[in-house]
Amino acid sequence: MAMKRIISLCRRFQRDKRFEADYRAVIQEYVELGHMTKITTDNCTDDGYFLPHHGVIKESSQTTKLRVVFDGSAPTTTGVSLNDVLHTGPKLQDDLFFILLRFRSHQYVITGDVEKMYRQFLVRPEDRKFQQILWRNSDGEVDTYQLNTVTFGLSAAPDLAIRCLKQLADDGGHRYPRAATVLQRDFYVDDVLTGVDRKVEARSWRTELTELLKLAGLNIRKWASNDRELLRGLSEQDINDKLLLGESQTFKTLGVVWNSFGDSILYSVKINSTASRITKRTISSEIAKIYDPLGLLAPVIVRAKMLLQRLWTLKIDWDESLPADVHTEWSKHYAQLPLLNNVKFPRKTIIKAAAEMNYTGSVAPLKSQTIPRLELSGALLLASLATTVLQALPSNISRTVYWTDSTIVLHWINTSPHTLKTFVANRVTEMQQKTHTSDWRHIPTADNPADLISRGQSPEDFLRPTIWQHGPEWLQQPERYWSTWNPVPLTEISEQKKATCLAVTPADHSLLERFSSWPKLIRTTTRCLRWRQKQDRGRPLTTHDLTNAHNKLIKLLQLCYFSDEIRTLRTDRNSAVKGKLQRLNPFLDKDGMLRVGGRLSHSSMPFIKAVHIELVSDLTSEAFIAALRRFIARRGFCVTIYSDNGTNFVGANNELRELRNLLQSDDHKVKVQSFLADRRVEWLFIPPNSPHFGGLWEAAVKSFKRHFRRVAGRRREDGAVSVIEISGKLESLGKGGNQNGGLVPVSAKRVWMRVVRLGQGGVKAKHTKCEVRTVE
Repeated sequence: MAMKRIISLCRRFQRDKRFEADYRAVIQEYVELGHMTKITTDNCTDDGYFLPHHGVIKESSQTTKLRVVFDGSAPTTTGVSLNDVLHTGPKLQDDLFFILLRFRSHQYVITGDVEKMYRQFLVRPEDRKFQQILWRNSDGEVDTYQLNTVTFGLSAAPDLAIRCLKQLADDGGHRYPRAATVLQRDFYVDDVLTGVDRKVEARSWRTELTELLKLAGLNIRKWASNDRELLRGLSEQDINDKLLLGESQTFKTLGVVWNSFGDSILYSVKINSTASRITKRTISSEIAKIYDPLGLLAPVIVRAKMLLQRLWTLKIDWDESLPADVHTEWSKHYAQLPLLNNVKFPRKTIIKAAAEMNYTGSVAPLKSQTIPRLELSGALLLASLATTVLQALPSNISRTVYWTDSTIVLHWINTSPHTLKTFVANRVTEMQQKTHTSDWRHIPTADNPADLISRGQSPEDFLRPTIWQHGPEWLQQPERYWSTWNPVPLTEISEQKKATCLAVTPADHSLLERFSSWPKLIRTTTRCLRWRQKQDRGRPLTTHDLTNAHNKLIKLLQLCYFSDEIRTLRTDRNSAVKGKLQRLNPFLDKDGMLRVGGRLSHSSMPFIKAVHIELVSDLTSEAFIAALRRFIARRGFCVTIYSDNGTNFVGANNELRELRNLLQSDDHKVKVQSFLADRRVEWLFIPPNSPHFGGLWEAAVKSFKRHFRRVAGRRREDGAVSVIEISGKLESLGKGGNQNGGLVPVSAKRVWMRVVRLGQGGVKAKHTKCEVRTVE
């Protein structure tokens, strides 16, 4: 890249000899001042970097018309440039707006420029290999040079140079404290704009600043002031050329045109009269060319931005032709822009004990907002801008008055934020933190300069004397003559929250804790409901009464544990419920009971478990086979039957020992297997002393014994009833088990699928496995 640039530069030299002479003079100056050193091939390293360079001509410059720019942003063959990998550093100086604002606050001002500031700071020798350039000398040979100083064109250069100035202020601040303050606050890169309110102080300050900069080998020149006496004692080389040549004494400082003789700020606007086609890109480019860091031309610029915003709403492409009405309006506005060259603003602004701040806003956002909200956003921006400006100004301002023409905004400011809606409350809170509510005043719209920004102005209208230049007349008088506003109490303030009073009564669930029996609780609740409804209390309880009480108790329990979910579903049946029931698709049925859908009816289980228990009269093979026949008659044939070996009965009493002997006897096994073989049923035994092989039926036996010991009577009929009831409770239902979709099986009208439960007329139940376990 560097070699291509030097070849291209030599071609331009052949076309423009004056450009070549100026360019070679600059390079020669670099060499003579030691800012650049020629290196040999032996000293050239492979891990360095070659900077392309080119020349930029600036006719308005008073010192150097041609500036050699070293292009650190030129991408290499890898697509990455040197500036891409350099650290730019943090922000070390104030914004240009605040420096210019302080510049306008002084009675006597003075400006200057540090000569070749970047090139006064050396770079470490080990880092100079990244600042190598190629240069073709007058003999046609291409030589390699190394830049020794901070290089203009690198992204890290401003931070390095400004950091050196900050360090100089810290090191020399004890000797020149006032000059150190100026170096810290009133420098913008290499330009200084500062001043004082007494002429004597200005002279001593200028001397101190010159001496402080000399400590670092820096020379400040191009001095200019609004009072020629402040330049007395300076050499002609150090004074701005335009002051010496007796010209108009108008020159740019930090991009702002300043007439030092008239002490006024001017503008220089040029238009391109040869433009044939106007597009959105053209309008955006022309608006950006109007340099106005102080915002003094805001009404004119806002009018142009409104046209640009209209193009965005119309969704016009960057290079698309404009609609006829927008084209005509822009052409008229653009043709009047040179009239701004006749605008003149005084450089000095008067800051009284009470500072009046007017909001100079921007174009309203495209997102639709109400007018009061936009006015509130403007008032907040005014408060934020005033806070920042007060910190930037050198004088101590004891009081600030804020003006707005929106009465609703004033009402909001004087309202407690917690009573307002979120958008308004957040902004009012911030405004009350930054300002005092008593400092906000009302100004009529006709006297509000900021109103000109909201509507915009053409350059022709801007030249006419308006309140934008001088403000309302009454503002220049004592405060007792200022515009006053007596707030009228509003019956209703917009954006204000409506107060809602709620009485919450805690639910009493003590009824559920008074009973240890669920049936007793249901019956008691049923009789209470009868008494409440004044029904016949003596007649027997019906199924309908018990079901009604049962459902009410279930709803009471649901309110105890799922109150938030029920409240959400009552508000909006389609809203998403959060919490434990989120994945179960909860809903409220017609009776207001909380249920879930798709939980059991859509579940898939790999097997079906049913518990069948039989009572036998004695411990014989015949009795065992009879029990097995009763099982088959009721449940159907099994493909496979698993059984244990009865070894867990070792050491038990005589009855159980007799059962163990029966199960292990060969005669018993032969009879049983013969009976099953005729019916194509396979009988398998688990390994001896391995009850974990039958974990499923062991768990069922444990559950059965737990209940049977508590409820079984002494008669055989009582035992038979208990066996049937307990086995029914131990049923484990699979897919399709609960068709009601309730949280719990609360419905008395359950229709559940019964698997392998009814006799099937001698037909085998395919793929069914049964486990047989005797209960001791």
